[in-house]
Amino acid sequence: MCINTCLAYTGPFAPFEKCPTCGKDRYESCKSSHNKKVLRCMFTTIPIGPQIQALWQHSKSAKRMHYH
Repeated sequence: MCINTCLAYTGPFAPFEKCPTCGKDRYESCKSSHNKKVLRCMFTTIPIGPQIQALWQHSKSAKRMHYH
């Protein structure tokens, strides 16, 4: 993820070293002792689909989802 949250480096943006929007580097300027690149920012996502499926499996939570 861009340090300014402009975009996530996935799909067509995966090979980019800099953000095309703000120009910030994807990796830290210093490298670790194993010569690996260190990410500046990382974001974890939780897909919504499996969460909704899990809610529909129980009758109580399915009824609560029909509240509005």
